[in-house]
Amino acid sequence: MGEGRGSTLVHLLLVVLSLVAFGFTIAAERRRSVGEENMRTDCIYANESRYERFIPSACRRIGKIFKEKLVEEGIKWSKVPSNLKEYYWKEFEKKYKWNPALLISVKDTWKQVVSVRHNYKLGKWRKKYGKDVKPNIIPQEVWNKWWEYWNSEEFKALSQKASQCRRSEKESDGLGPSKHIGGS
Repeated sequence: MGEGRGSTLVHLLLVVLSLVAFGFTIAAERRRSVGEENMRTDCIYANESRYERFIPSACRRIGKIFKEKLVEEGIKWSKVPSNLKEYYWKEFEKKYKWNPALLISVKDTWKQVVSVRHNYKLGKWRKKYGKDVKPNIIPQEVWNKWWEYWNSEEFKALSQKASQCRRSEKESDGLGPSKHIGGS
């Protein structure tokens, strides 16, 4: 009787291990067929501050998405047409999945990240290439319109004000330069 009981437990253990292995096989096959990137469920994480941030690969994906469609009005994120912003969001949604309960949080974080990434990238292009040379991905008419803005008095004044804010020191606190932008 004891011998039969032991072999039953061994058979039960083998069945359980087979089911676990089968589950791993199914999951691996799903990742291969759909693509690892499309399986992401962890596209945001909370850091030490009060803001949520995307993982680095999601930030890079945002940069790649907005490079797909660049328009003359897109000199600043605030000027990008709303239908184009919606396109960017839909493309991001195609690549990442999350718990539906987090939709508002994810979209708010996306808005913050895409704004910073967009403006950072344009500033980097402006400094790196200059008026007469442009990145290959930017249509010439878009590049010309952007340089028209970058050469404007409005842009130069904003740039000067931001530069002063970055070099300023808070009132006699003696802690050195403060990177504040209050009022600019």
